[in-house]
Amino acid sequence: MNMTVPFKVHHKEYGDGEVIKTTEEKIYVKFSGKQMIFPYPEAFDKGYITAYKVPEKKGEGSTDGSEFLLPDEIKHRIIVIKINQRYENGMNPDDLYNSVRGIWKASKDRAEKAEYVFGVYQSVIVAVYKPNRWYVCKDAKDMLPREDIVLSSKNEKRIFFVDQSYEQGLPLDDNQEFYLGKSIAKLTMNKNSQNPITYLDPKALLSATAGEDPNREVTLDAADNISYNAIYEALNATVGTNYTGWMKATWPSVYTSLPFRIWFPKLAETKNGKKVSAAFDCVNTISNDWNEVIFDDLKNGYVEGGEQYTGVTLIFAKEPKGGPYIYRGVYIDDAEKSRPNHYVSKRIGTKVKLVGQPSESIEILDDFRN
Repeated sequence: MNMTVPFKVHHKEYGDGEVIKTTEEKIYVKFSGKQMIFPYPEAFDKGYITAYKVPEKKGEGSTDGSEFLLPDEIKHRIIVIKINQRYENGMNPDDLYNSVRGIWKASKDRAEKAEYVFGVYQSVIVAVYKPNRWYVCKDAKDMLPREDIVLSSKNEKRIFFVDQSYEQGLPLDDNQEFYLGKSIAKLTMNKNSQNPITYLDPKALLSATAGEDPNREVTLDAADNISYNAIYEALNATVGTNYTGWMKATWPSVYTSLPFRIWFPKLAETKNGKKVSAAFDCVNTISNDWNEVIFDDLKNGYVEGGEQYTGVTLIFAKEPKGGPYIYRGVYIDDAEKSRPNHYVSKRIGTKVKLVGQPSESIEILDDFRN
């Protein structure tokens, strides 16, 4: 289910705009004189655009802004559940409750350690629950949260929770009142994860904050054959993040506001003389001298007038049939060779210095263009 549109958002460069359409991956915004397309929900999670008005709190009126929740304000073990596709302004509280509580692909043992569960929409906490018990779907078929859930071998081991205080109509406790309505946008957490569930631990959050260092420097040189087995390992070592587990192929996002992004393409295999996609219906190939990377989008996802990235891209390419992600160098889009659904990147350097923790700026040490 998509969010209710139209509604207002704000962009630091284009000003106020109106959302006219959303899909599972993109959000279309009309600004004065132009229409822009952003990745969804990353555009909200990363702060490229912000909601003009935050969603309504359960049982209260809406507000014109939301206060940021800071790491030292979190005193409990918390599960954050994004419900961007299910939330609607003014939705029935019971529908909100059932949307947040399941069903989720997660560890029951780990979930049971959580003291509170946040339902989050566009980085704003719209619901806070205190689970009494977690259930595995196949063991509690008559208690599933929603009628539209159909169990199969793929989802019967997923979990959901019950909050007896909510179901008994009891008021929120002081902690729930404190968290409700705040924004998690400034917390250090894996916002790029495809899984809608994120775990927040107060000790880990404080540790991540203490690890910030604006003077940290890391140098990457393609001649050193720098490689990592997983994307999150590469990001933690180079950018200075604290991620664990699965990460998207582009950090921090395809249309980041940073002057650089990092791309982790899986190179295509050759079968019967033909290049075959390694992931997500994309055929990624690289020249023998590493100076050119080609991305063919078999999904035909090109949108006329869509946002174009103008920064540089650091590429860690994964060889066919496994192996690590190997740092290849610094690339920019080659507009002359690219066309819709066929994108060519050319290498402009092999050595780069990343600055800060997490890194927000870079210096190309051997820019071929100079």
